[in-house]
Amino acid sequence: MRKVHFVLLVLGVLGISTNSLADGYIGWATLGGGTTGGEGGTTVTVTNKAEFITAVSDDVPRIVQVVGAIHGDYNIPNVGSNKTILGIGYDARIVGFSVKVTDLDNVIVRNLTFVGGMPQDGLICRRATHIWVDHCTFYDAADGLIDFSDACDYATVSWCKFYYTGKINPHRFACLVGSTDNNPSDDGRLNVTFHHNWWGQYCDQRMPRGRYGHDHVFNNYYTCTGNYYCVGGSWGFKVLAENNYFDHVNNPINDAGRVDGSYTTEIKSVGNIFNSCSGSTSGYGSAFTPAYSYTLDPAANVPSIVTAAVGTTILVGDSTLWPTKATVPSPANGEGNAPVASTLTWRAGSTAVSHNVHFGASSPDSLVSYGNRTSTSFTPPALTADTEYFWRIDEVASGGAITTGTLWTFMTVPTLSSDLYHYWPFDVDFLDVAKAVTSSPNHPFGAAWLDANAQLLGGGCGDFTLGKDGLIAGWSDSGTHTVFPNAPMTVSVWFKPTDLPNSDDVASILGNKVGTETSAKLFRIQFLPSTGCQLTVDTATPAFGNSATMDEWNHIMVTINSSGQLRAWLNANEAGSITLSTSASNNYNGQFTGIAFRGDDPNGLHRDDFDGYIDDLAIWRASYDLTMAEYLYNSGYGTTATGRANDVPTPTPTTPPPATARHWELF
Repeated sequence: MRKVHFVLLVLGVLGISTNSLADGYIGWATLGGGTTGGEGGTTVTVTNKAEFITAVSDDVPRIVQVVGAIHGDYNIPNVGSNKTILGIGYDARIVGFSVKVTDLDNVIVRNLTFVGGMPQDGLICRRATHIWVDHCTFYDAADGLIDFSDACDYATVSWCKFYYTGKINPHRFACLVGSTDNNPSDDGRLNVTFHHNWWGQYCDQRMPRGRYGHDHVFNNYYTCTGNYYCVGGSWGFKVLAENNYFDHVNNPINDAGRVDGSYTTEIKSVGNIFNSCSGSTSGYGSAFTPAYSYTLDPAANVPSIVTAAVGTTILVGDSTLWPTKATVPSPANGEGNAPVASTLTWRAGSTAVSHNVHFGASSPDSLVSYGNRTSTSFTPPALTADTEYFWRIDEVASGGAITTGTLWTFMTVPTLSSDLYHYWPFDVDFLDVAKAVTSSPNHPFGAAWLDANAQLLGGGCGDFTLGKDGLIAGWSDSGTHTVFPNAPMTVSVWFKPTDLPNSDDVASILGNKVGTETSAKLFRIQFLPSTGCQLTVDTATPAFGNSATMDEWNHIMVTINSSGQLRAWLNANEAGSITLSTSASNNYNGQFTGIAFRGDDPNGLHRDDFDGYIDDLAIWRASYDLTMAEYLYNSGYGTTATGRANDVPTPTPTTPPPATARHWELF
């Protein structure tokens, strides 16, 4: 009876316009009395984190509608029982903080994007029962994207997309079911259905990986090329994997240990397609027979079915809140590195039956009409590099009424020097400036990207240090996380300190930690209250000719040449030249290196000393000199937080920049 009431609620009150309820609400979440969420409760609309916390925290039945992006620090709100949480439109987002679904019963989450969950998983499910997560998108969390542990039960994850935007975070472990080995209290629980989900780029493992539970994994799509494994488990994990499509991935079915004490792992493979996969594909054991009815799509159809409908692609909740304008442009509004072969796409307004396309270059007044179309994509005329374009989509309703769209803009990728290795402009959509925040013990990142208003954003964070000491952008030459070249190299970054340590337990803006603590060669740029700024290399501590200015933008450039000579400039004043006593490639840009605001005790693991902002971080496979440092500092590029750095007027440098530095226009 609970299930019947839920159908009437969703279809009659929430007004789903696409995807019938049967598309997602099947599986384990329908058993044990079913999952009804906030059925019978009041409807509340929230637009910020404080409102969100108030609306979800108690156990009173409630339908919570999320409008727009909710930003916040990494303090984790906990959802209470009997809640339905709905994203309104296609761009409702939880940004920069984890959400707990813990110690509760009966929660539904639909049509939300979870971006950069911190400091843990995007969605943390512990000791929770009756959970349905549907048509959500998860990416770039600090830990898992969505995890079920500690006796969770009766859960379904349907039509969700999981991915990462890069390999900066080595912990790209998507979906864990079960927390620890030898935990008999989990036996008979942790029953989860995963169907019609898409594990995409840079997912490395746990899709899902589990213990004890009975997981039904069917009609899912895997395109995470370069991964370690997809489905795996231990300690009695039982998986029925049916009609999934594994496309160019490694180890679709991983044997993580079939017998652990008295618990036997079984993964039964039925009707799956392994397209150009490597590694293990064989199932083993009989797993289990689901106690609910379901209909399988042919595995061959899974790629087209899933990619067309997965993620935040439905309209739910109060129809008066649905967007009538086109939304979610791609390239994103403000994108500064769009490919010249870009096809423009968008999400249609809720009343639109067709779309009038306007497109032009150079200025908003250059828009040209490209006619009406029913599709939500447009291939523009040939684009040129390093050019700004403008476009607008006017939505046409069935009666002919036209809703004028938002003016969007993007820049095509500039002509860059081949030496440029990495560049973070922080100028895409809402990512304008990076802000480092002091970290907490065991906090996986210790920092996060923030926009100009210090609203916590999660995308793009990274931490390669085993001690988790607050790196926000890192690189490594070892293992599988190679994102930084050997010497020669140059790093350029703008920063604005807002809080310095009170003692000479120094804070660092840039540094590395190589090998073991006892044998490591270290370099850091440090801020000491007693002596100002200095460059530290082993025991050498040459000072800069100036100090960083608080609450103002400062520029740092560090270069190491192929002979191991290290030089550093703060606001175009050099600290000094140091010839490294051992190989630069082995000791100074080796295991762990990063741009960071972080404290630094003798072990390099001190926290909670330093706050500040970062913008326009660039790394090159080349060494530069004072000419480049002066050009960057005098130009002021990178200090704007209101849009692309290209918007800053280009001054005439007193000394021309090196011929290989065409990319400095970006700053």
